[in-house]
Amino acid sequence: MSEQPEHGQPGHVCHTIDATDAVAGVIIRPLPDTLEGHAAFEVEAWAHGMPKPTLAGFLRSVADAWDADARAETAELN
Repeated sequence: MSEQPEHGQPGHVCHTIDATDAVAGVIIRPLPDTLEGHAAFEVEAWAHGMPKPTLAGFLRSVADAWDADARAETAELN
């Protein structure tokens, strides 16, 4: 992934997402590396109008699907 310039610097791209009808959201932002070779991230998550345990189940389903996709991609490379 290519790095983009910091906010306010030439070449920085800002995206707007309309989440007015969303019941939940997760935003993951990269932070400057804190350890040599290890990326650091800031996670912002919110939920409205739905129990957090239910939403956690949805997120687990997404994570499981992404894990399965990653395993399949790795198998194709080998």
